[in-house]
Amino acid sequence: MELGLEGDYLVTLDPIDGTKFYMDGHSNYQIILSILNSDDFEAVIAISPAQNVYFYALRGEGAFTGTLDMSLETCAPLHITSVKPSILLGWGMNSIAPLLKDRYKVIDIATDYSSDIEISNLNGIFSGDLSGAVIKSGKFIDSAALAFIAKEAGWIVTTLDGSTLPPLHTCENYTTPGLIVAASKSVHQDLLSAMQSVAV
Repeated sequence: MELGLEGDYLVTLDPIDGTKFYMDGHSNYQIILSILNSDDFEAVIAISPAQNVYFYALRGEGAFTGTLDMSLETCAPLHITSVKPSILLGWGMNSIAPLLKDRYKVIDIATDYSSDIEISNLNGIFSGDLSGAVIKSGKFIDSAALAFIAKEAGWIVTTLDGSTLPPLHTCENYTTPGLIVAASKSVHQDLLSAMQSVAV
């Protein structure tokens, strides 16, 4: 139940990440299983049953993807080479939307969610539907776990002020500080500048 010393792993399960997406019949919900060490994630697997795909990452070994009938060993490395100029803003992050709309399509979960039309959620980073995301806080069981996969796939992942993520054992309530997840240095700089402008 607790994050222990190094080598004393914590295993977490989010049985339905994107519960509202699932309940409304959208396809981009997922099941997330993670193994956490005292300082960082060791492994994360995110399964999207309705899309017949899963993604996983091993610490220091990269990220991989495959269809549900493929074993871990036969999955291909996850290379997100082409991304749409879309930014996802998590709950409570809408204040930076006006600072980004001249360069990006901004998807604000709080205002853009629709029970009828499927919008991207954080797993859109794996399909290339997003070039970045700003999340107010990263729960170990979902957004922080997905950010770990993105980082292992070569994306930039920092706190909202651009700092390196802190060791997990220093976080409270199984939550990392806010997250910036970006496909490139330029996208990261745009998101960081927006955050700094709002802070000022």
